[in-house]
Amino acid sequence: MSEKLRKPYVILPIVACLTLLIFVCTDLYQHFFALSVYSNVASHLIDFFMVVCIATFFDVLFTIACHARKKPSRLALKLTTILYPIVLIVVLVVVPLVVRDIGRAAAQWSITMAYIAFGLEMAGFIIFFLLLAPSLRLKTTVIACSIVLAVSVTAISCWGAIGTSIIDSAANYEWDLDAPEYAAKHLSRKYNCGVMKADEYHDGKNGGPAAETSFMQVASRTDRKTFDAYCEKVLSSGYTLAGSSDIETISSRTFMKDGKMLHVYFNSKEKTTHIITDPVSASPAAASYTYSVQPTDTTAIYQYSLMFDDDCDKEYEYGGGIERCGMGYVIKLADNKLIIIDGGDICQASDSAVDGFYDLCKEITGSDDLTIACWMCTHAHGDHVSFFSKFLYRYNERITLERFMYNFPNWKEVDNGNEDATYLLFRRFEKYAPDALQIKPHTGETFTFGNAKLEILYTHEDAFNYRLNKTGITDFNDTSTTYRFTFNDKTTFMVLGDMSSLAQKTVVNNYTAKTLKSDIIQAAHHGFNGLDSLYPILDAEYVFFPQGYDNAVLGENTGAGYNYKVVKKFTAEENIFLINRETYGLIIAADGTISKDPKVRPYIGPDFKNGEYFDGSGY
Repeated sequence: MSEKLRKPYVILPIVACLTLLIFVCTDLYQHFFALSVYSNVASHLIDFFMVVCIATFFDVLFTIACHARKKPSRLALKLTTILYPIVLIVVLVVVPLVVRDIGRAAAQWSITMAYIAFGLEMAGFIIFFLLLAPSLRLKTTVIACSIVLAVSVTAISCWGAIGTSIIDSAANYEWDLDAPEYAAKHLSRKYNCGVMKADEYHDGKNGGPAAETSFMQVASRTDRKTFDAYCEKVLSSGYTLAGSSDIETISSRTFMKDGKMLHVYFNSKEKTTHIITDPVSASPAAASYTYSVQPTDTTAIYQYSLMFDDDCDKEYEYGGGIERCGMGYVIKLADNKLIIIDGGDICQASDSAVDGFYDLCKEITGSDDLTIACWMCTHAHGDHVSFFSKFLYRYNERITLERFMYNFPNWKEVDNGNEDATYLLFRRFEKYAPDALQIKPHTGETFTFGNAKLEILYTHEDAFNYRLNKTGITDFNDTSTTYRFTFNDKTTFMVLGDMSSLAQKTVVNNYTAKTLKSDIIQAAHHGFNGLDSLYPILDAEYVFFPQGYDNAVLGENTGAGYNYKVVKKFTAEENIFLINRETYGLIIAADGTISKDPKVRPYIGPDFKNGEYFDGSGY
């Protein structure tokens, strides 16, 4: 082999391997870590970069093939140089440009053809390498033809990829909502957002009518002017404005007509508008009420003690340490009404534990009869819905539930492993709180409950990937609704539920410290999820950490143990409250001053020293 050949043979395989590696890594990152937070431009650039990588890989192989044999076939070179780029132009460019405004089915077909073209490209190089390049001599024609083909294939592949990327990232479905049409070429498919009491539950076996389902479409590559024009169009169609807010990148408007809601919000960073029809939920205007805070009024937040351990009654199929999960919060508002957030698992809901929760509420309000302004659930996992479900069943005659709030996805869109507990909750609301207002919170909505302002920052609807026309959620914990309370216009409390990485990326992408900085936070997912990007922005003075002492404090540098250490970087350890030994509380004065409740209440429930934490009392 000549000296001329040695250098290419050493360098080109390395280049080929590196480009292929970059392509694979980029593809994995795009699909598994960051799809939902890309802007349209970023998505196109990443697609473009990936195609350059793969085209370069094949082009390098072809260049090696051209220089690998003694007598290259001139006819093969001419045909490959002239005809193959033409085929690629037709498949990758002409077809996408023709079908892009015809419909999604045709657009998807063109994308499939693009992938087939890449396969043909690879096959062509392999065939040429094995059969059509029999010469090792470096001739000017071979070099020229290989260069022309390499440049042509790369340019055509990249050009075609832009065309298919535009189609893929801006789907062209028809308008399919029962609402005034949004003026946009590029619409996603209709996404089933789920319902309140009735759902197509277990594929329709136990659920109510589909007419009560909330639906959404996403308009991409839109702008604020189009959003404002749409809002005017909605008002002129007989709707009334029932809610309006602007929270950094999110501008939302809620409309009502004939008892049905239309919620619309524009994301100025993503250049998208989410249009949601909701036939059941109460609007912010209808669900809100105000209260004039007096100088002596106080607000209080309590994290109710739930026992965490590795044992549980196998009858309920919750073995293996699931009671390392669960969380329950009660907020006493200035007007003495309560807000309850989540609750706990059935293993933690012994009769004595539920009775103890009632006693706590009775103590902090000074009343035997409780008024719950709102019960709020972050997401539909059993360790967040079961305790309150049993509390409602056991004490329905002593409590008045004015509102309940949750945004659970449709099970066909996002799979969930705790349907039985959720179904039971639905039925108990229907039986024991038939007059309570139903609230399905949507991003951008703002509610007022007495002296508490509530801002909805994220729901599973934000995770719908309009580029792929399916949810980006692979971890059900990312269906957790994220919201922030502001008490007396001063003190903030951020609730994260079981937020995981996708929800974190979306929240950090949409908001800055102006919105996220909080005085008090609830640590996400019992401390199991590392939110390294979010916790520094939250920078909280107090943290409710819904995890047991052994897992959090004594744990190794993984899971809750690791994240306890992360939180400690920003919050003094004496201000981090664990959940399973005592019930801790914070008291907020009318002027916003925060102090710890000096009374620390011990865990109430079966004797945990004997390894039995549940009394078998059931749901």
